[in-house]
Amino acid sequence: MRNVTFKKIEETISADEKGIFTLISLASAIGICINLASVSSPYLGIIFSTIYFLINNTFAGNILFKDENPGFRFILGFFIMLMLIAVGGSAIIVATALVPIQFNVTTTIGVLVLLGIGTSFLNNRKIMAKLHKQKK
Repeated sequence: MRNVTFKKIEETISADEKGIFTLISLASAIGICINLASVSSPYLGIIFSTIYFLINNTFAGNILFKDENPGFRFILGFFIMLMLIAVGGSAIIVATALVPIQFNVTTTIGVLVLLGIGTSFLNNRKIMAKLHKQKK
């Protein structure tokens, strides 16, 4: 049996060369939407949310904290994702005061999908190489 460690899982998700984990993240966001709209199962919600956060925390931690150890990078990615979701949600609430849109499941899932695509896009190796090159 192969020895699977957190570091190997984190490296596999971070690489995401073919975009498979991006698609899994988007599918989990859609699963959250379907669960909220019709099924309302807490077990499905926990599963889809865990998958979403696992992938996107890894992406966010890998983008900003490349030189840290994997566990610390994951935790920092978690805090970054919580902050981005809070900012996105508050932006929707402010927008509802200015424009007559509804704050509902669809807009919430829209924020989750946009955050997933954004972190995946920034996690791309070519873009990260440019960002880290500009830092130095």
